[in-house]
Amino acid sequence: MKNAELLNNVLNVMVRYAKWFILVAVVAVLCSGIIFVQPDEVAIIVRLGKVVGDTPAEMIKQPGLHFAFPYVIDRVIKVPVGKVKEMAISTLYSPGELAYTTEYYGVGKYSNTLYSYGGDVGDMATTGYAITGDDNIILIDAVVKYKIKDALSYALNIENPDKTIEGIVTGVLAKCIRNSSVDSVLTDKKVMLAEQVTSESQAIFDDIGLGVQINNLEFKTVAPPLAVDEAFDNVITASIEKETMIQNANRYTETTLPAATAQAE
Repeated sequence: MKNAELLNNVLNVMVRYAKWFILVAVVAVLCSGIIFVQPDEVAIIVRLGKVVGDTPAEMIKQPGLHFAFPYVIDRVIKVPVGKVKEMAISTLYSPGELAYTTEYYGVGKYSNTLYSYGGDVGDMATTGYAITGDDNIILIDAVVKYKIKDALSYALNIENPDKTIEGIVTGVLAKCIRNSSVDSVLTDKKVMLAEQVTSESQAIFDDIGLGVQINNLEFKTVAPPLAVDEAFDNVITASIEKETMIQNANRYTETTLPAATAQAE
């Protein structure tokens, strides 16, 4: 008799708590449909595989509170359209052997040499690097900055947009470097190279409907591998000395020739 009463009490307690559990679960499911869109983003609601809304304006939910069905029915995609996103382009610059970069500020004047970790060009299976038009190996570490200009295209057209951006920019960068000399890449053509990569990458983005606008491309490191750094340093030094000698010769010509002409007259 006592066992029966104990079992009955246990069942009553379980039923009572089960009701509360079910109630909490129902409330949680209902609340999961309440979404808050931040000021720098928009949201897209996909209901059973179809975007909610008849026009692009209705499909894109602006910042504020919105309601969607529970997760099993609706999928909410938030797109940070107000942020400038950054992505590292380091496929052509893998961690490994020590490399160097020297920033020059004019003929004969340069800053301290900046050391960073580049790639070991001996291990081609695991190391990233680029080859210039004159068949030199170069290591490049860059950052691309971009904004999302079309939330629908960004969220729905490409399965993995960030990976696509990285792949396209890396490919265009490698191609542009292949069409450039090592001297131009290491010295005064970096800005032109960045502009070319940006322009060509943007054209591909627009062609595939990625919905992204590139702001700019910045080079963090452009350097030869450590194994050949001394040779590159000698070439750069010789180039600076050449420019210095040319300027000195021009100055000598500008001062001596007029004096000799005047004396002859």
